[in-house]
Amino acid sequence: MTKYDKMKYAMNQSYPSDSRPQVDQAREAIKHLLLTGQMGPSGKIPSLRNLAAKLGFGRDPVWRALQQLIKQGLLDQQASNGRLSISSKVMEDMSRPLHLLFVTDGIDHVTHPIFQRCFDAMLRQGREMGIEVTMQLLKPGESLTQEMVRGYDCVAVSVIFYAQSPDAREFDIPMVGINTLASEPYTHHLRSNSFVGGQMAARILIQRGYHRVGILHISEKVPNIETYEQRYLGFQEAWLTAGRSLGDLRVHRSPYRQTLLQIYRQLEPFLENHQDIDAVFGLEDRHAICAADIFTNRGVKIPDEIGILGFDGGHSAKLHHPTLSSIRQEMECLGKMLILNVRTLVKNPINPPLVQKIDPTFMPGQTLKNTSDALQLSTSKAS
Repeated sequence: MTKYDKMKYAMNQSYPSDSRPQVDQAREAIKHLLLTGQMGPSGKIPSLRNLAAKLGFGRDPVWRALQQLIKQGLLDQQASNGRLSISSKVMEDMSRPLHLLFVTDGIDHVTHPIFQRCFDAMLRQGREMGIEVTMQLLKPGESLTQEMVRGYDCVAVSVIFYAQSPDAREFDIPMVGINTLASEPYTHHLRSNSFVGGQMAARILIQRGYHRVGILHISEKVPNIETYEQRYLGFQEAWLTAGRSLGDLRVHRSPYRQTLLQIYRQLEPFLENHQDIDAVFGLEDRHAICAADIFTNRGVKIPDEIGILGFDGGHSAKLHHPTLSSIRQEMECLGKMLILNVRTLVKNPINPPLVQKIDPTFMPGQTLKNTSDALQLSTSKAS
């Protein structure tokens, strides 16, 4: 499945627990396709049969939804043959430039540049859809103001650590939270699926023959501590499902707001006291990279004697030597999804807020044994 297929799949899974009548769900789904330009440049509506199959609803609720959209002026129906097309008003709205403001934490943007990948994807997708994207970096202690958002049609906010998290209820324009807590009052939520990422990490380590794992966790209650907890819970769930014991996990918690040198110094005694582990899983790449450096400086061979797995899949993982194996957050997909949703949110805010998630992927590196090596090692031990 390609990244774009994953993005489309996630968008199709946007209403997994929707209890509304199917005709209402179909109407909103069609409206989303209209406002995001996914019906194609011609403006023609697919046949009832094809549209129902695309949306996953029966023909009757889709037909009734189309009739409602005709009455609302979003669709035109030709008197001669009954064919439907997007109304000129909608086509005009689709061609109108929109302005999106992306707000993120200035310090965290430098130390954790994963949101830059999201922003770059917004820029590329925005150019194709007539949406101009601007970034606003908040200083420590600074909060978003009405003056900052003036002139914008929509605001996207990443998780905030050092600045002040905005209260979306104070602003009268749609606001989207990216990797923010689902409990925060945003119009829309886009998130990387941390629980699935944790499950993926456990399965990868098990598949490669590792048995005792040091988990490098976060200790303080940072704004997105839920994200780190979900990674750990997902790891535990997959570990137990595979018949492993939690007694084989060694957990170290350290503060979030630390430099690499501070992380290094904190990890040294933990790794010295737990020499029985054969793998390390860092809930973010920084911790995994520091662990790799500690083992390298001690002369421990990676991945032959110790395996290292991170979480984020950023540039630092690729630039490290050896390159870090990591669970990669698909921030590019989140950026594209956001742009595809902007026109819908501006014209038709969703209530209750919609939460869309993208599953991470595995980014192979040089810090884990490959599957064939693990199988060969387990076979030799058995013999």
